[in-house]
Amino acid sequence: MLPSANESAIPSLSVSQDDFEESSPQAPSQGEGLVEDNVSLDEKIASRVERFKAAKHGARVSSTALAAWAKSGGDVSIGALLLLSRDPAWADLVLEAIGTLRKHPKGAERLEEHLLDRINGEDVRLKCHAIKIYGQINPEKAVPELESVIRSNWGRPDGYGELICEAAVEGLARAGTADARALLMSQLERVSEPDWLPDYGSVVVAALVKRRENQNKSGKIKSFSPETAFAQEEKKPADALLAGNQGMSAPLLPEIREALLRYADALSLKMPPEDNPPGRQYIGEKIKEAREKARENAQSD
Repeated sequence: MLPSANESAIPSLSVSQDDFEESSPQAPSQGEGLVEDNVSLDEKIASRVERFKAAKHGARVSSTALAAWAKSGGDVSIGALLLLSRDPAWADLVLEAIGTLRKHPKGAERLEEHLLDRINGEDVRLKCHAIKIYGQINPEKAVPELESVIRSNWGRPDGYGELICEAAVEGLARAGTADARALLMSQLERVSEPDWLPDYGSVVVAALVKRRENQNKSGKIKSFSPETAFAQEEKKPADALLAGNQGMSAPLLPEIREALLRYADALSLKMPPEDNPPGRQYIGEKIKEAREKARENAQSD
């Protein structure tokens, strides 16, 4: 069973080099012994996972090792990663390992297949995790897939639709392409729909403002940079994303600023009547939020 994050990061058994990288047939890992030429790939994968579980690593060492497997892209490493993911105790750490990769990594096809399996699965927590990661692994393919996720999960009867759609918005922000930007802006145009969710709108607004880190001085969108985005998220609590990303010098693209202002104007048409003060305050805050984002970005030009 996976130790908690509070446990020591020092494994109870010695850490084998095989836990961290793809083994070479000419130089088997320490303690592993000679690998027979006739050992099948499946047997090598099963052996890797068995040894890894038996070592009972702490959470930090486990995360580091799995990230190394993902990065190597080797047949044994990727196979072991995917086999380990079948164990519910390791499913989240496997996704976290995949989430450390940049776009189009080695072994991408098999990793994408795993992410899509999770996206199409029934476990909502794993589904949301995989949705966010997919955008950064294959930005081009992710946009139509995430659009489908939003469309098929909006208004789910179990109440998880908003959570899943918000994960798709994060996946689009991580994709960082022009198509992703266009899809995010199109989401704000849905404000006139009767089942529009203003809190979801706030997540979209935050994603579009967050995209400032992907723009250069000419205002052109650059590829997603996980280093800056993840560092920023680590410095702020999750709910602080809705406060915007101040202090960043790159101006927002004019079309995004205009989309924010149009969204604020459209929201004003949904203002509840005078006899509903809480409702008016709620919508008023959402209008103010969108307009302030457009205004603060205009001032940064």
